[in-house]
Amino acid sequence: MDLPVRDWQFWVASATALVALRYVVKMIFPSGIPFVGKRRKGGATRAVLTVERKPVEKP
Repeated sequence: MDLPVRDWQFWVASATALVALRYVVKMIFPSGIPFVGKRRKGGATRAVLTVERKPVEKP
């Protein structure tokens, strides 16, 4: 069976399905899909705070 690529309703239904799939994936993985795309930059560091909310001194 061939896909009806010349039918406009096929493209509307396909686009709707893709939007719905993206919405469902966002609900399952709120911070993004694990192991895909998001990588920390080489020079970026995370903030380190103490219990007293003071930054840790660098040696």
